[in-house]
Amino acid sequence: HCGADCAKFQKSELEVRFNKQALERPYTSTNYWGKTYGEHKRYLEFSHEQYRELQKYAAEVGIFFTASWMDEMAVEFLHEIKVPFFKVASADANNFPYLEKTAKKGCPMVVSSGM
Repeated sequence: HCGADCAKFQKSELEVRFNKQALERPYTSTNYWGKTYGEHKRYLEFSHEQYRELQKYAAEVGIFFTASWMDEMAVEFLHEIKVPFFKVASADANNFPYLEKTAKKGCPMVVSSGM
């Protein structure tokens, strides 16, 4: 145990966050994990099953587990797995529709203001 209190990830539902055109766009960055932007992002994004596995491991080692939501469906998933708090990225600190939807879940929120 390294002394951490919480493991925090970022959760996206790619088909909600990006349109089809963006996901099918060729991706040729020097650091790429797929031929298209969608393939690249799918490679990097944990599945729902992997999130549940990470959450279980965090509980086993006695730390909190949560994630910043990156889209509306990610809010729903994180609520479903009962994270102890929602982490709101600073880029969404003024995203009032998402903040309101998240607040209505009744779970504490940590809102970054650093950006």
